[in-house]
Amino acid sequence: MINLEKMKYHYKIGLAFGLLEILLTAFQVVFSRYSILEYNISPAVSIILALMVGSFVQLAYAGPGYGLFFIKTLKNINTWLYTVMQIAMNIAGIYILIYITTTEAFFIQRIGIIMSLLLGFLFLNRSIKSVDFIGIGLILFGIGIVLSGFDKVTMITVAFLALIAGTMNAGRRIIAEIHPIYAKTSNNLERVRCTGVITLVSSILFLIFIFSLSVIKTKVGHDVDIYIINWAPTLDQFLNKHNFYYGIIIGFFIIPLDTLAFFRANQLLKQETFIALGAITPFIILFTEIAFSSLGLLDIKHITALDLIAGVIIVAGAVQIMYSRIYSDKPHLSKQEKQYVRDAKVLALAGLEMVDQKHNKLANLLNINKEMLDNILNERAVLSRKDMEKIRNNFAKRIALFDSLTGLDSRDHFKANMRNLADASFISVIFLNIKDFSPINEQYGHEAGDELLQHIATRLNNRYPHAYITRFNGDDFCLVFANKNKYQMRQLEREVQSIIAQPYTLDLTGITLAISATVESKNYPEDLRTVKELLDYSEDKIYGN
Repeated sequence: MINLEKMKYHYKIGLAFGLLEILLTAFQVVFSRYSILEYNISPAVSIILALMVGSFVQLAYAGPGYGLFFIKTLKNINTWLYTVMQIAMNIAGIYILIYITTTEAFFIQRIGIIMSLLLGFLFLNRSIKSVDFIGIGLILFGIGIVLSGFDKVTMITVAFLALIAGTMNAGRRIIAEIHPIYAKTSNNLERVRCTGVITLVSSILFLIFIFSLSVIKTKVGHDVDIYIINWAPTLDQFLNKHNFYYGIIIGFFIIPLDTLAFFRANQLLKQETFIALGAITPFIILFTEIAFSSLGLLDIKHITALDLIAGVIIVAGAVQIMYSRIYSDKPHLSKQEKQYVRDAKVLALAGLEMVDQKHNKLANLLNINKEMLDNILNERAVLSRKDMEKIRNNFAKRIALFDSLTGLDSRDHFKANMRNLADASFISVIFLNIKDFSPINEQYGHEAGDELLQHIATRLNNRYPHAYITRFNGDDFCLVFANKNKYQMRQLEREVQSIIAQPYTLDLTGITLAISATVESKNYPEDLRTVKELLDYSEDKIYGN
């Protein structure tokens, strides 16, 4: 049964994670500005320390098994892109606070909303609607008002830093939405472990890069006129105790929750909804700055009424874009076209239940892009009869009749396969169960267990291309052979056990596993007199009756 309440629950959880991410971001940036002005911390060094502490906290919380993600994470280009973007965003975002208040900085960084639309258009095949340009115009107008209050040098510097920070933030949002490793995680521990590895990779690479620049700067002094070297911190700044205090506070309390909230919000919410939530960030920051100011920690006197008006204009532009993309009128459809959309939505919702709510995976199985899937779920798609037939056929072939993890036949396909063999002289059915599979999941993680099942399925398919092979109940398999007598079936039993017992090297971890399986078999007509008896026996095994 399709669980609409579960979908609503996921949406509410996504909103909660989105709001949490905004609150954590507000505290981090305001605390960063306070630390820069009061203790002259190095933005680069403090961010490195915070990221490293944050990653260790996440990995410690997740417990053993984080190595499972490490190799595959390093191989994935999305991790490297996310790393570069996170580093660039943090550096640009914290340096901008040297020149202006945190509230002003985040008003200007709403340029990221426009960059999100542009990057989505370029890389995710998402459309930019004509009405979006109203919101884009308002955002640019508001940003122009804020920038007009600075002198020329400050204006150019701030605009450049804001463009970098906003663009990098937009880019990492897209990567968080599509990151294939994170998309495969099935519980919070795996999600924390995955984000911890990504954060650790970011911090280690950044540390190597910045420390190398600092060594070069120490050796050449100020004799070289290269901006990136002059920008680098000195080696003494790596020993500044206030950088360590900042790293511990932000890394321990903020980054682990912020990273998890960021990824979960992007997974559970449409990007447009997350953008709309982000529009209120500057005002949350303003309230945070007011709180710091009331404690005598910050001076925010030069936030003018004009800045606040500009902020309202920017937020209005962001909300307009969100409204046009989420609450726009549905297309005018014929009665038949409306039925196509409703039918496709029923299949999509059923498919999401089968693939654990993983939208990207379902879109791939149905052979449509994610935007089309989103439009179907929101009943905004325009589908022809040919489109509907394509979706229905892909659903039947790739989801309903086949196991989405291994590609083997599903339980529902089993009965049809047995009927196809009704005229065979002999039918042999072998059931096998992987021994001690649950401890593998517990020790190495569900992703490793899934990969092991895929390897098993590949071996069986390659060795027995003419057999009907079904996976059921997680670690149970069934092989159906035509024209194999009982003696041949006994030989097949031993052969299957031998094939299963050969070691497996997992691509995800590089570890090698040795497993075994128990087998049980029945043959028609030597064990059971009719095909129906064999079918009834097999169904009892598969469906657990």
